[in-house]
Amino acid sequence: MKILFGHLCRPGFGKGGAEQVVLNLATRMRDEYHHDVGCLINECSFKEELEQSGIPIYKIPWAKPKLPETLRAFKSVIRSFRPDLIHSHHRYLTFLADIFFKRDLKILHTEHVLRQDKRLLFRYGHYANGVHESVTRNLEEFYKVPKNRLETIPNAVFLPSIRENELKVIQEKYADFPRIRALCIGRLDTQKGHSYLVEAIAGLPESLKEKFCVFFAGDGPLEEMLREKVSQYQLEKHIIFLGFTRQISSWLRFCDFLILPSLWEGMPLSILEAYAAHKCVLATDIPGSRDMILENETGLLAPSKNSGALRKGLVRLLQDEQKILEMGESAFRHYEKKYSFQEMLKRYQMLYEEVIRLKP
Repeated sequence: MKILFGHLCRPGFGKGGAEQVVLNLATRMRDEYHHDVGCLINECSFKEELEQSGIPIYKIPWAKPKLPETLRAFKSVIRSFRPDLIHSHHRYLTFLADIFFKRDLKILHTEHVLRQDKRLLFRYGHYANGVHESVTRNLEEFYKVPKNRLETIPNAVFLPSIRENELKVIQEKYADFPRIRALCIGRLDTQKGHSYLVEAIAGLPESLKEKFCVFFAGDGPLEEMLREKVSQYQLEKHIIFLGFTRQISSWLRFCDFLILPSLWEGMPLSILEAYAAHKCVLATDIPGSRDMILENETGLLAPSKNSGALRKGLVRLLQDEQKILEMGESAFRHYEKKYSFQEMLKRYQMLYEEVIRLKP
């Protein structure tokens, strides 16, 4: 089977959850199912990581005023690669594929996040899947995708092995920082809710604050504002900005738990990454996150946009370090039982076969 994966990334953005899924699917479908794969992508930093994995890259411009140029590039790729299936992870690519190529090849659209816009422009090709039940339900109820053309395939993560020398550098560099450490993974923008977390930490009792710090792994447009807020509250020893990093596995091993204060999500891969690393999660009670976290077993939930609720969650964890460890082990067991990467891979393979068999 010849599969053309498609995705568009905003220039300057680091690799997020959707990009990780595309990379994992493309490499493992090639290596385990021996499919001929390629990736249609715009000019962005993620392109380099695909190239390093040996995935053939087909570049496409991404700008609405460049639509004729985009279509020419798209048609050229279709003619040269001749895919049996386009697996699109971006709705603009799916829209173009649906309008111009639906008669000639099969199209699968994967939706990664909850949306409530552009309903009249939404296209799904021949079949769509959501990465979580809430995402799939939204596709059916808001975007009116027929039930018989819908499926839910939960995301999973394929974590690289820990580089011990990489971990050692981190341990040595931050040896003098507070002993209980959390990681917060995500682009520094409004969606990820960092501002509420800063306020939550600022209001911690001093006895708890002095033994706690959190590392922000990510960059983005709100970095300057967040740094100013950290300085205002004198939290420089408690909130550390790492910028974009590919060392997530090492950072998860170094830290004690994950914090995800997002305002909205689809199915956040960072929760699965934490679970796979035997770490529990403090997250906001939003669709996606709430369905992945077993309250008091694999983590804690707090209302979104609520620094006081986040603070209460932090207090519970910081007052019971043994609970952090116990929930981390429960998180790993839950990950093994429900979020197997091999299961995700098998289900996509079965879906590809089903979509290919669909009548025009």
